[in-house]
Amino acid sequence: MSFRIEWLTFEAEQYMPILNFCLVGVTRSLDMLSDKVIFSVLFIGICIPVLNARTLHKPDKKDKLSVKSDVEIVSKLLDVNEFKHHTYEETLWFMKYFASKYSDIAALYDIGESVQNRKLWILEISGNPGRHDPGEPEVKLVGGIHGEEAISKEILLQFIKLLCEKYDKDPELTKLVDTTRIHILPSLNPDGYAMARTKGETRRGIGHTNAHGIDLNRNFPDQFFPTISPAQPETEAVEKWINSHPFVLSASLHAGSLVVTYPYDDSPSGQSVYSATPDDDVFRHLAKVYSVNHPTMHLANPKLNCTANGPHFIDGVTNGAKWFSEAGGMQDYNYVRSNCFEVTIQLGCDKFPNASKIETYWKDNKKSLINFIEEVHTGVKGFVRDINGQPVEGASITISDRQHPVTTATNGDYWRLLVPGSYEIAATSTGYKPQRKVVEVHSDHVSVLDFNLKPVHDDGDEPYTGLFYDDPREGGKRTWPAAGSRSRDSDGTVPEDTKGDFSDASSNEYDDRPRGENSAVKRPASPEEEEDASSERKDHLASATGSTQTTNKKSEEAKQHESATPNPSPRKQTTPLKQKNAAIGTKVVCHVRGKAGSLKGVLKWVGYLPTLPKTKDNIVAGIELIKQDKLGTDGSFMGKRYFTATSKRGYFVRYKDCKKVK
Repeated sequence: MSFRIEWLTFEAEQYMPILNFCLVGVTRSLDMLSDKVIFSVLFIGICIPVLNARTLHKPDKKDKLSVKSDVEIVSKLLDVNEFKHHTYEETLWFMKYFASKYSDIAALYDIGESVQNRKLWILEISGNPGRHDPGEPEVKLVGGIHGEEAISKEILLQFIKLLCEKYDKDPELTKLVDTTRIHILPSLNPDGYAMARTKGETRRGIGHTNAHGIDLNRNFPDQFFPTISPAQPETEAVEKWINSHPFVLSASLHAGSLVVTYPYDDSPSGQSVYSATPDDDVFRHLAKVYSVNHPTMHLANPKLNCTANGPHFIDGVTNGAKWFSEAGGMQDYNYVRSNCFEVTIQLGCDKFPNASKIETYWKDNKKSLINFIEEVHTGVKGFVRDINGQPVEGASITISDRQHPVTTATNGDYWRLLVPGSYEIAATSTGYKPQRKVVEVHSDHVSVLDFNLKPVHDDGDEPYTGLFYDDPREGGKRTWPAAGSRSRDSDGTVPEDTKGDFSDASSNEYDDRPRGENSAVKRPASPEEEEDASSERKDHLASATGSTQTTNKKSEEAKQHESATPNPSPRKQTTPLKQKNAAIGTKVVCHVRGKAGSLKGVLKWVGYLPTLPKTKDNIVAGIELIKQDKLGTDGSFMGKRYFTATSKRGYFVRYKDCKKVK
């Protein structure tokens, strides 16, 4: 026997076998009872334990309910004023209610599905929902990346309610909505939440991962180490979401402590030490804006951080890697792979608090959330256009004292968060001459700085291909603007950083012109590289520094190529290391993703570390640096000694990122 229920608010039909059913009174919500699903239906009030339910979406759009009907139905099924833990279905009802009732400022959409086919719903709140207004910054708030941290979802639902109900009533919130496009994703891991709720709210660790058992906050492409676990649908959905919107500011809500953390979340060495981004001052400011507006977070009382012996977070903020270094975090992905600055907010010790405590959590965090989002209207913003007034998309906006450019959106608009001060800013784009300006940044308002780029004319000028900076990401570095995709499979590369000072590039050790198939200019291959790529020689690395006799045809062609093409730089020649001919004691120069400049030292060890899978791309080199580094070790990693080095001169890097110095 089967039974059909037509979901009025879901625009879908549910078909399921009935085990048994019972008549009940008026029901209010979908819920779980004795580990069986109870589907409550308006009007008839039948509860049905089911197995293997599946959804068939209606192709006929004529059956969509009116806004009025939608609001009325949800009002009877769910009390939006009640502080409670909402099921997945109730969360959707809640969001549909406000999207329908406040349709002038709210719009509901999804970005994909979880492993168990639950949609990842987002409510956008803005003065013009559904579209990007040129010059208007976009902000996102994400909750529930760990399913058992349920309070994060409830805080965001209350924030949705606040923004909608106070619009046109509260001047501050009305201005915030009218000038900001706010996207709210209450539950990134709905499968984990369903598991946590079903198995028991107090059972530690249940629902932390997704349905595949993967921690989503360790699943994003990392800037220092390869991502170990396969990409999850929830993670990929967020990556596409980030890359399809010009997000400027973001917060990821968690629970389990009381602190705001900021990038980086991991360090190049994998040790729990301070790992600063080029915008460390901006991130510390953003974190403090949240913490100081919280009644207790800024007090830095270890007792409030869940244990009396807990860490002492000064001002209620900390660098993520200093607390504990973990690769694959979402906040680092935002900063490295996009223009977005994200922090992680730990709301408190209780991850799944009793419903009676939700209102207190909300009151504690309401002011902090509002003030945090208002920070998107600081720093510098503007447009980059050509001399005809047309927008220049993908132009690079570079600050002279930091190595993190942002790129312009489709309309040529950009936003750059900065702390107060005076800055030299450059706008560059392929085919245009660079333009530099100086701007003063204030704390109480955003500074507006527009650029009008002139094209490169046929008057002897060389095509301008942009400035290039370190972009610490897995798989290499990229040009700004990006030459290719920002996806986890992107293979775009760029050379060593120029430190953002617009000075003569000849002072850098590496060739500072673009490389790779998508670059406008390519570095000519040296005869040694062509010979090495075409021959089967297995010479020992130690003897490779001497000259070798070239006898085959390709080597002769390489010599001709060398005579026809001058060396673009007088810098030292380097040869890529190869595992089969590595020699301990060889002098090497290594590039560490996310670290300015390069590291010079002596190869001391080659092998695998326990934190990485044993693949070709994960071979690690241990080097003893010429001089000490603040992230250096004595040759130890996670408590184990792999080689002997002077204090703070031992360093672990990916083997393929090192080259032999000739």
